[in-house]
Amino acid sequence: MALVSEPDWAYLPVPILCSILHKLPEPIDHLWFGAVCKQWHSVSKDCIQAKQRWNKLLPMLMIPTEKYTTTERRLYSVAEGKIYNVELRVPNCERFCGSCLGWLATVDETSYVTLLNPFKNGITIRLPPIDPLEPYYEGFDYYIYNFILSADPDSAPNDYVVVAIYDLYKKLAFIKAGDKSWRHLNRESIPDMISDIIFYNGLVYAVSHRGLIVCFNVEEGNSIESELPKARILAPKMNPPTYSDRAYLVESSGGDLLYVHRKLDKNEDYRLQITNHFKVYKLRLDEQSGKVMERVELESLGDDTLFVGDNNSMSVSAANFPGCQPNSIYFTHDYIDCTGFNEFYRPHDVGVFNVEDGTFGQHYRLKPLDKQMPPVLWIVPPFQLRK
Repeated sequence: MALVSEPDWAYLPVPILCSILHKLPEPIDHLWFGAVCKQWHSVSKDCIQAKQRWNKLLPMLMIPTEKYTTTERRLYSVAEGKIYNVELRVPNCERFCGSCLGWLATVDETSYVTLLNPFKNGITIRLPPIDPLEPYYEGFDYYIYNFILSADPDSAPNDYVVVAIYDLYKKLAFIKAGDKSWRHLNRESIPDMISDIIFYNGLVYAVSHRGLIVCFNVEEGNSIESELPKARILAPKMNPPTYSDRAYLVESSGGDLLYVHRKLDKNEDYRLQITNHFKVYKLRLDEQSGKVMERVELESLGDDTLFVGDNNSMSVSAANFPGCQPNSIYFTHDYIDCTGFNEFYRPHDVGVFNVEDGTFGQHYRLKPLDKQMPPVLWIVPPFQLRK
């Protein structure tokens, strides 16, 4: 009787390996796939480059570990509904001031800002104080509401810009790589408190809680000594007046700029704020002036899925990620006011909103101890196959 030889898993047919890859929704799964052997690494790299599937990566939820230590986090996949026991080292803090391109930010009691990347050996970049004239002692972890990056500081160490929303009045400031101080936007040019910011078509766009939309160019007024840069108003506040407890700007997978309105309400015992509705508008921009010509309320996002919260707001095409719910908004708790460090505002409001039928569901169920930890937030793991 002839002996049956063991299959050589390293040299499975390429179509089969590619088929396996397409069923793995998370970038981290592709990294592990490529780590099996040289052949699988080569196939993974070639397949991804050919398909260009990862122009937009699927965010993962950064959650506490089972030990509930303040210096470690795990990752949760909403597409697979499972926890990855990859322990990320993070600094001990009450709250991260957002996430962007795999980076986190923290601020200390003297308003010094630190960028850190938990995926790249915890590398850090210490930035100057964002507002040294106004130290913010109580609840300083909430002094910066959110931040965005123009590029990954690891791959472009001399050519990136950080833009931040800071202070109780939600002002704007930015700093370029190598600068010794932040540049603060002229407050008179932004007559409202800012809720979210995004890099879009080479400019920074910002939206206020009342729907005011402005933009500015970080390249204008390059000299630190020059007058404060000014924002340009693209759309006035909503009329009739509409207040968003949180408002976001998101670039759709098709390149459109979306304005997302999030409304909160008290829960049954009137102690906690919870999300009770979302509205999404497509902004139709004038090609010459860039001004908002019309806000078109959308009844459907099609195949798009939005991710909002303490992160740079983003969208993905759900067709590229099996298990990701299309036409939906995945959200985390990011409601902050002057009592942001009050126990009532511990993280509790997470879920997924179906745009088509207006219903809510859950993507991750917070455990009781989760609510005593820094808020969970979306983060995009880096996906790079080394040569």
